[in-house]
Amino acid sequence: MSHTNNKLYIGLTLLMSLLILGTFPSYSGPFLTMCAIQVFIYVAAAQMWSFLAGHLGVISLGQQAFIGMGMYTLAILNEIYKWPLSVSMILSGLAGAVIAAVVSLSFLRLRGFYFAVATILVAETLSNLFRNWTFVGASTGMRLSVGYEIPVNVIYYVACALSALSILTVYCFHSSKLGFAIRAIGCDEDAASEIGVNTFACKAYCFIVSGFITGLTGAVFTLQTMFVHPQAGFGFEWGLALVFISVIGGMGTIMGPVIGSIIYVTLRNILSGYMGLSLLLQGALCIAILTVAPEGVWGLISKYVRKRFKIPFFI
Repeated sequence: MSHTNNKLYIGLTLLMSLLILGTFPSYSGPFLTMCAIQVFIYVAAAQMWSFLAGHLGVISLGQQAFIGMGMYTLAILNEIYKWPLSVSMILSGLAGAVIAAVVSLSFLRLRGFYFAVATILVAETLSNLFRNWTFVGASTGMRLSVGYEIPVNVIYYVACALSALSILTVYCFHSSKLGFAIRAIGCDEDAASEIGVNTFACKAYCFIVSGFITGLTGAVFTLQTMFVHPQAGFGFEWGLALVFISVIGGMGTIMGPVIGSIIYVTLRNILSGYMGLSLLLQGALCIAILTVAPEGVWGLISKYVRKRFKIPFFI
């Protein structure tokens, strides 16, 4: 397929996607709209985790720290201090970025298992802090009244825009000059450092951007649930979910987290009354996918499409 035809194919695909997503609430019921919101939320968070793990080798199991900070920042600013919702949401993202900057300065020079454990400890520390902070309801949490005032369709479009922002961010990382440094670090961090790449600055920048978008994810999640609680924001289930979504869909790709999020939300809704069974099936599915297709579901799809239709996928 020629470069021009490839561009036309991508353009038509994007246009069709925009039409489908833009009109989805008009022909779907409330339940499917809420499911779509959940998918968008997980896509936004999983895009960041998948990019960090797949391209930079940064395995963070404490992304829930950013989600929880986003949730509580929105609740404190909008519910308690009555700040405008738009300002509160932006500051929720900034709160996530600040925590990511602190983690970067403190632990980002650690690698692999050690960094993963450090991020979990940060998330647990924040969870204990908010669990004992009576100003925000301590362990009982607090409700967000503005959530009752916003139509579900509006939350849908906000979540969709956030998902698109995360995808665009990863695409820009791929396409920018920074992308060369990222790919070098992904291949061999020590070798990249030897040729002049500032590996710490590169990873820290990507991690802080990830914290910002994941913090926004927490804010949008709060609009949907209308409730803030330490376990809901800082629970380890978030970390497990992001790993599952990325592994199932295809780590280090853009479409992988999208496919993984759809699978995850579908399983979660079908097995909502059987939490233990849900976790068991997720684990079994992860093992099966890693055994049959280590590159994930999107890896299988893209390989087939490249071979069958000669359409080059770069993601």
